[in-house]
Amino acid sequence: MIDEKINKTLSELEANLRNVESARKQVESTVNSYEGLKDVTANYVKNLSSIENNLKELIKAIGKDYEKTTTSCNSLISKINDAVDDIKDGVSSQIENFHKKFMYIIICNVIVWVTMLILFFINK
Repeated sequence: MIDEKINKTLSELEANLRNVESARKQVESTVNSYEGLKDVTANYVKNLSSIENNLKELIKAIGKDYEKTTTSCNSLISKINDAVDDIKDGVSSQIENFHKKFMYIIICNVIVWVTMLILFFINK
C-alpha cells in the first residue's frame, strides 16, 4: 500500500514536473519573443526617426529652392516687362515718326497738286 502511494505520488510529482517544465519553456519562449520584439521595435523607431530627419531636411531644401526659384522668376518677369516697355516705346516712337513723315508727304503732295491746278488754270 505504501509502495502504491509512493508510486502514485511519484507519478503525480513527475506529471507536475512535466507541467512545470512545459510552463518554464512557454515563459522562456515568451521572454525570448519579447526581447526579439523589443529589438525589432527599437530598430523600427530608429529608422522612423531617421526618415523624419531626412524629410525635415528635404522640406528645408525644397523651401530654399522655392525661394530661389520665386526670386529668379520675379527677376526674369521684371526684365521681360522692362524689355516689353522698351519695345513698346520704340515701336510707338517709330509709328509717331512714320506718321509725321506721312503727314508731311501728304501736305507736300496737296501743295504740289494745288499748285499744279492753279498753274493749269492760269495757263488756260
